[in-house]
Amino acid sequence: MAIVGAGPSGATSAIKLAGLGHRVALIDTVASPRKATSTAWMSAQAKPLLDALGVSVKKLAGRTVNSVTFYNADLSQSARPNFVEPPGMVLDRSRFRRELVRTARKSGATLLDGCRVTEVVLEEEAVSLMADEADPIRSRLLIVAAGQGSPLLARFEHGASASSAAAWIAQVNAEVSGYKGGPAMGVVLGIDAASSFGWFIRMDDRLSVGVHITQDEATVARRLAALCRELADVKIVEADLSDMAADAGVHGSPCGVALSRESHVAKHTLIVGDAGGFVSAASGEGIYPAMWSASIAADVISEALGSANPQDRLREFDSRWRGALADYLRAPNTDMQYLVPLIFTNQPMADRMGAAFFSGENI
Repeated sequence: MAIVGAGPSGATSAIKLAGLGHRVALIDTVASPRKATSTAWMSAQAKPLLDALGVSVKKLAGRTVNSVTFYNADLSQSARPNFVEPPGMVLDRSRFRRELVRTARKSGATLLDGCRVTEVVLEEEAVSLMADEADPIRSRLLIVAAGQGSPLLARFEHGASASSAAAWIAQVNAEVSGYKGGPAMGVVLGIDAASSFGWFIRMDDRLSVGVHITQDEATVARRLAALCRELADVKIVEADLSDMAADAGVHGSPCGVALSRESHVAKHTLIVGDAGGFVSAASGEGIYPAMWSASIAADVISEALGSANPQDRLREFDSRWRGALADYLRAPNTDMQYLVPLIFTNQPMADRMGAAFFSGENI
């Protein structure tokens, strides 16, 4: 069983399939370890999935988000939604990936890192993967978890739609001093467009600021720099990171794209994670839905490997993930332009926005 991509989705599939007794090759272009530090947040709904995979939040050095504040675009108004349980976790993206890959290897998966797959050959009974300076890898079935924009997607039907960006994201991270308190997150709503937003995460001696822009890719770095300055000017954060914005990489996000795809099933193949557009349209959060889609895919693949008609079993993936993930992935069922002002004058609306942003609930 071959899995291309050793990010959260690929590693999740590898952990589950190896744990079920299947031989698994986890293939990734980048050689381990990845040491770059980047703070990320993940919905707290991922905790049961992490527990089932045998990966604890403590091992990941993840921290529960204790405080969430929504701000309007000019930072003149704020609102704090009420949650029954903490809504999310913050963690280091690279450390998170390393721990998932380590767990996959411990479960029995073989990691082939620094291995670039250049071609996928879909045969009648199997899949052959051609890689740079390596022998072909042959597998009965395949999971593509290579990320949004992977050139491999062009090999499959509907691949172009899977790689299209619905938003653009840029983020800066820095060590700062002067903050005392637990992990806190702020979301700045309605910047540039009603569905665009900024965010910041404060955790111990680290500060991260980012933007999620749904209109013009060319404005992303400029808007990130402006947000960094504005947050520091009104002392919401302790440092101005605007000088770093020009060097922040801008990347596309396929938020909500999974819902518009006709299918995530190709010949002998399932497409999961960012590659399949499994990113929340409301919040841009992709770690939890990436892992969830991969967990469902692993169950389907395991059943298909034991079936006389594996392709028929693979086709069940589309209905299964839609039943479990569609609500989390879709955008709020309301016009955000009119909703945003209400969040700062009506506590129930702030609470409903918090539930939509972090849990995928309808407003």
